[in-house]
Amino acid sequence: MTTTTSALDVRGAYANYQNADVLHGIDLQVEQGMVTALLGANGAGKTTFLRCVLGLMAVHRGEMSAGSVRVLGQDVSRASAQKRIRAGLAVVPEGRRLFADLTIEQNLRIGASTRRDKETSEDVEKMLERFPALRRPKLQAGYLSGGEQQMLAIGRALMARPKILLLDEPSLGLAPLVVDGVFETIASLAADGIGILLVEQNAERALDASSQAVVLQVGKVVRSGASADLADDPVIQESYLGVAS
Repeated sequence: MTTTTSALDVRGAYANYQNADVLHGIDLQVEQGMVTALLGANGAGKTTFLRCVLGLMAVHRGEMSAGSVRVLGQDVSRASAQKRIRAGLAVVPEGRRLFADLTIEQNLRIGASTRRDKETSEDVEKMLERFPALRRPKLQAGYLSGGEQQMLAIGRALMARPKILLLDEPSLGLAPLVVDGVFETIASLAADGIGILLVEQNAERALDASSQAVVLQVGKVVRSGASADLADDPVIQESYLGVAS
C-alpha cells in the first residue's frame, strides 16, 4: 500500500492567548501543486492558524498548546519560524508588509535571507522575469501601486524557494482587474508544483481558485471538503457567497 505525504499537514491544532482558547483542534492539509482555501468571517481564527503554522504564536503572546505541524513530512511543531522557512514554508502577509524605503531588489533579497546558497542574484532576475512590472529594481517599493506591491510581496516569498506558500488576504484593497492578475499568479504557482494555503475574504474567488476548502467558525472547523461541493452547499452560499436561501 502506497501512502502519500501532504506538503503541509496540521493535526489537532489548539491555540490560546492568555489562557483563552482560540483554536479548537484544527486539522488541515495542503498538497503540492494544489490550492487549499481557508475561509471564515473576521475573528474565526484564520490569522491565528497561520501563526501556528509559521511558529509565530509566541511573538503575539500566545501559544499553540497542542497539535502538530509537518512540512513535507518533517515535524516542525517546536521549530523556530526560520527553521520552518528552511523546511519549505513562506508567507505573503496581509497588507504585504514591504519595506517601503527599500528598493524592489532589496525587498526581494530579504526573502532569500534564510538561504545558504549563492544563487540569490539569479533568483532576483527570475522574479523580475515572472513579474515584468517589477523590472525597475532600484525603485523604492513605496512608489509601487497596490497591485505591484502585491506582486513584490509574492516575489519576496518565492525567493525562499518554498514548497508551501501561505497567502493571507491577497486581494485585499485591490481593484478587480488587479485581483484577476493575483489569482492568475496563484494558479500559475500551483501549476509549478507549489502547495498553496489561501486565506481570502472573497469566498467566491477562493472556492473557484482552490481544490479543497476548510471553513472556520469561532476557532472550529465547521465545513471542509472539495471546493466545488462547498460552493454548492446552501449554508456556505448563504453565509459566505451572499446567496439567499
